Amino acid sequence: MSSPTTDVDFDDVIDRAWAGFTTALTERLSGPRDDQAIDLSREHVARGSASDLRFRRLPTGMVCAIVAVPAGRRAAIAVPPGWSDADGGHLVRIVDHETISTLVGEAVDLARSLLALPHPSFLRDDASVRARAQSMADHPSAGLSRVVGRVVRDRLAGVVGIDVHDAVELTYPDATAHLQVWGPQRSAMLWTTIRGAVDPDAVDHARAVVAAWPGFDLVVDGSVVDVEFAVDLGADPRTAIGEAIDRWHAFMTDELPALTAALTAPSPPDEVAMPAALRVAVDRGRAGSLPDAAGVAYLCGTDRGAAVDSMEVCRTQSLQWLHRADTATASGDTEGADEALRSSASWDALYSVFAAAVRIMVGDAA
Repeated sequence: MSSPTTDVDFDDVIDRAWAGFTTALTERLSGPRDDQAIDLSREHVARGSASDLRFRRLPTGMVCAIVAVPAGRRAAIAVPPGWSDADGGHLVRIVDHETISTLVGEAVDLARSLLALPHPSFLRDDASVRARAQSMADHPSAGLSRVVGRVVRDRLAGVVGIDVHDAVELTYPDATAHLQVWGPQRSAMLWTTIRGAVDPDAVDHARAVVAAWPGFDLVVDGSVVDVEFAVDLGADPRTAIGEAIDRWHAFMTDELPALTAALTAPSPPDEVAMPAALRVAVDRGRAGSLPDAAGVAYLCGTDRGAAVDSMEVCRTQSLQWLHRADTATASGDTEGADEALRSSASWDALYSVFAAAVRIMVGDAA
């Protein structure tokens, strides 16, 4: 009789991204940086609105977390143990310094669920943006930032949303871009974060596509993928940033939508790399006879690793189809959105079957 497996990894790419995000927040509140406040908001929410997820270090040494509850969820929300419903629209919890990690984990899980956030890249850090903007404003070269801001408004006002109160932020239909100026180096950086779960196998191709735009670069940092454009402002910053903004806008409108789709769009089932057991389950599902958990456990035999790998493929595909559904909805393609949602649901069903199969396999090994 084999020993039971105690370290079966049920995490997928998305869960690992959220785990890393949670760890980073915990370190900011309790590590060397010891941030006093962290404000996080969904990218598509107006900058003037309150943050969706907030953390505060209180003078007493306690730490407070505040999670916004969307209006449509307020009537049905069950207040978790240890949390309080402050005003019908926010969940609040205060803990001592020793339990910061627990607080952050619970707050992130709540925000992820209540706000239907598929990936940490859909959140922006308002606090860090404000701090960065303030440091730029306090710098003796702040005049350079103002010149750049004026050029951006002149070039793009009425074309994209522009927020220059905290920092230059450009809001496109399906993406948000940021602009930062470094006065001493007389340079600037434009960047945008690819939203959604990125397929690692597509990164090399995407990097080649981005490299075709001189000065542009695809930067991968764990589960976060950014497109960056470095700009040398030189002796004539007005002309330099004007030309750069024109190129950036062309990239954002002509290239980024297809690039995002290539990086995050799911592959057809026949092109998805998957374990043999999952391939059989997919084929049977197409034929209308999706195997149950016991059947999947039989297909996997003793290979629990293949079953867990299958779960990861299913979850990744489901989230990518959800992203495609969001994109189709934003473009008015109702039929495409419905089809993508059905595909996502199919992968969710497969995930559930394989998860149940793993539990059977672990139990049989005990």
